[in-house]
Amino acid sequence: MLDGTATLFAGKSIPIGWDSFGQIVSGGCTFLDKTSLIAEFIECNSKVSLVIRPRRFAKTVNLTTLRDFFSIPIHPDNVDYRRELFVDTKITERQSLFDTHFCKYPVIFLSLKVWRYLHPDCYCELFC
Repeated sequence: MLDGTATLFAGKSIPIGWDSFGQIVSGGCTFLDKTSLIAEFIECNSKVSLVIRPRRFAKTVNLTTLRDFFSIPIHPDNVDYRRELFVDTKITERQSLFDTHFCKYPVIFLSLKVWRYLHPDCYCELFC
């Protein structure tokens, strides 16, 4: 682990194509700690946040990080497992913020990534 403004967690492999924060951390992969983004979301006064980044810029990983931090665990997931995901990350340095918001909210997480594999006729069945 290298510290600074961002923290690099050096693991056994680089998670190319992986898009889940939980899988990356529990898989022991190398990743850049962007959990300070959680504090930015909490401290921001806006009602809506738009997350835009270029392709292959870890948008889904960042959003799954937010989901894993905020959402109330559902069996077999649990708070202890989630806490392990965030051990030694930047967000744990903000203990009062962590304790106040960690695993406290119902979260709806919807990824549209799988929709690119659907046939165009399926869109009409879903939305028409």
